[in-house]
Amino acid sequence: MNGLSNKETKENRREERIEKREEKKEKRDAKFLEKREAELNEELAELNKEKEQKTEKDAKFLEKREAELNEELAELNKAKAEFEKIQNVLNVETTTKESLNDLKAEVETSTNIEAASEKKEEVNENIENDLKGLISKLNFAYGQLQAKEGEKIAAKFEGQDNRSEINKDSTGTSSANLRSISLKDGKEVK
Repeated sequence: MNGLSNKETKENRREERIEKREEKKEKRDAKFLEKREAELNEELAELNKEKEQKTEKDAKFLEKREAELNEELAELNKAKAEFEKIQNVLNVETTTKESLNDLKAEVETSTNIEAASEKKEEVNENIENDLKGLISKLNFAYGQLQAKEGEKIAAKFEGQDNRSEINKDSTGTSSANLRSISLKDGKEVK
């Protein structure tokens, strides 16, 4: 696992672009709502000023207009509350997505560490087996070497016992009649 695939990377970038667009739109919407609220509050303040200066006839018109503005302001506050709910949901989605990405990265890291640990165990096991095989071969070679040395020593002692025999001829003079001895597979050849 070497991180994200190209497809996942493209998908993530596309989602990031969409999220940025959404954020810009949300900021514009939020600014519009704030601006409109300020305008309505300003208009209400002006009406209240005018109400004090107008006659009774005008006061009725202004009261009616005030009711309309208050109604529009209430609707605006409802819309604002809905907008905040949506904003909260989007924030939760973003946080959840980030948490999932973090979790995914942790899982990948954990899997990589686990795989490396398993590989290390496998390598250690292979080294141990190789060493056992080498020790076995060395023991076998040492055993063969000891056997050959034993054969040489045995042949040496056997050769000393049968090295020469002294025969006397009819004239009474001594002559050494040497036996030629050679070892072949541990057997004497005369």
